[in-house]
Amino acid sequence: MIVLESVGCYFNDETITIYPILADGGWYTNEGVDIADCSDEWWSHLSEGDLEIVSEATNSYYGGGVATNDSAFDVYVSNLNWN
Repeated sequence: MIVLESVGCYFNDETITIYPILADGGWYTNEGVDIADCSDEWWSHLSEGDLEIVSEATNSYYGGGVATNDSAFDVYVSNLNWN
């Protein structure tokens, strides 16, 4: 599990699933959310470093390899309303 501090969750980069971090630092294994189901608001709160981690894992998971400047995921992120 990778900690995404900017959004307060754990990220399983093999299944591209996120889990909220509980007060005791744990997580419920049955309460994960697929990264594709995250809201635009969630995406907009990712730090630059966390976004890079999620982007690379997501592109790799879907067969796109490592993220590039012209990947579909990068286009999606660039089109988010950040304000």
